[in-house]
Amino acid sequence: MLGRRGTCATASHASAASPARSSAMFTRRRDDDPSDEVGFRLLEAVRALSGVQDGVRILVESDLPPATGLGGSAAAAVALLAAFDRALGRETPLHSLASEASLLEREILGLRCGLQDQLCAAAGGFLDIRFFDDGFDVGHLAPPPAL
Repeated sequence: MLGRRGTCATASHASAASPARSSAMFTRRRDDDPSDEVGFRLLEAVRALSGVQDGVRILVESDLPPATGLGGSAAAAVALLAAFDRALGRETPLHSLASEASLLEREILGLRCGLQDQLCAAAGGFLDIRFFDDGFDVGHLAPPPAL
């Protein structure tokens, strides 16, 4: 239920169990004016790439505060792309999700980032990531039992 026009309702909360937990709800309708907030800009970029014209509501929850340099925006970009693809009945390979997310962050949002965070978010697990002049390779490793 989207209710009245509006672009964002955000909420943050902290507790002893989860001191940095934050949550944000992003709602974007076709007639709403764009926002300068990174979360909205990311949502708009993914919406435009997906071809979705209708309104969108997305809830993002994270234990990382924004702009910590710990890959939160990469994880959000990968998750948004994957969610849109799933909702539209598309299956996108993990390598493509990571590459698209990196492109979104660098070229559209103007954020400084490499590709490693997006690859980690897309593939998950204990990874061996190798970069070459003409691309990259991601392999999954079995972590030592002591980990």
